[in-house]
Amino acid sequence: MNETTTPNFLVYASRSGSTYLGSLLDCYDDIGVSLESLFIYYLLNGPDRYSTRSEIDGALDYFFEDDRSKEWGLDRDQLIQRLEKVLPLTPPELLQEVLSANFDKRKPSAKIYIFKGCSSRFMQRLVKRFPDTKIVFIYRDGRAVYASQKKSRVPYAGRVHSTNPIITARGWVRWFQVIDDITANGASVMQVKYEDMIGEVEEVVPAVHRFLTGNTGPDTPVDFETKKYSRRIPSSQSDIHQNVKSPPLKSRIDGWRTELSDYEIKSFEKAAGPMLIAHDYEFSAKSRGAALLKNLLYDTKYRAELLFEAFHAKFSRIFS
Repeated sequence: MNETTTPNFLVYASRSGSTYLGSLLDCYDDIGVSLESLFIYYLLNGPDRYSTRSEIDGALDYFFEDDRSKEWGLDRDQLIQRLEKVLPLTPPELLQEVLSANFDKRKPSAKIYIFKGCSSRFMQRLVKRFPDTKIVFIYRDGRAVYASQKKSRVPYAGRVHSTNPIITARGWVRWFQVIDDITANGASVMQVKYEDMIGEVEEVVPAVHRFLTGNTGPDTPVDFETKKYSRRIPSSQSDIHQNVKSPPLKSRIDGWRTELSDYEIKSFEKAAGPMLIAHDYEFSAKSRGAALLKNLLYDTKYRAELLFEAFHAKFSRIFS
């Protein structure tokens, strides 16, 4: 039987190394790390309690309509029968039961479940609706985040994550602000620096394991072999998670320095400077000599995109 009554969460800005951390944590027999699912947003906005089969059936409509959730491989009829036996259910209990159905099939030794993913915009609601959860927040140098977002596509959407360093920088900064806020208000949060994890896997990952289990003693020795977890990654996401199959790639830490243009780096640093410094990320070297006119043109382009995306997000919320 699972030892907890509420799932824990692994949260992050996209392309921050969350899948790699998830694969490392999943190496522990007592930890189960889920795939992503948009179902969490339904639970954060849905009813406070599910008491009937009809209500459960309605909730599962949202689960099985999501392409990500379908990758879990759960049988709807079996899941409904399982959930009916334990009604009524709160949102944390419902998600815990869905995770339990997943791990009973895939990893019955798991006693602590980790749900992977939640937007920074919903973190306040998450800790309010899941008050007993533990949250692991993994972060990475924002310039590396942007470099990775720029060349990788969003699964199931087909578009790249980002082409604008200013927008990415603001989103990256917002994550820290939200995490600091929920921590100050009593949420149980552990922050993991990607660069530390890559450099010291044998120290950082066991510390996360102790945080999740509450164990204060020596951690169980584990062979951090991630290939097994990588085989669970759906084919629709495998292209952007190729590195999960490999040992820690320290060369990726500073890859952004050659992958980004001078102006992209400067734009990100200008938008996120104080937060970069606060988390011990050094600024890049001085400008590599980009022309003033080119900078002006890039600045106009990026700020026009920023304005467009801001209006698009505003009107999407109004008419959604």
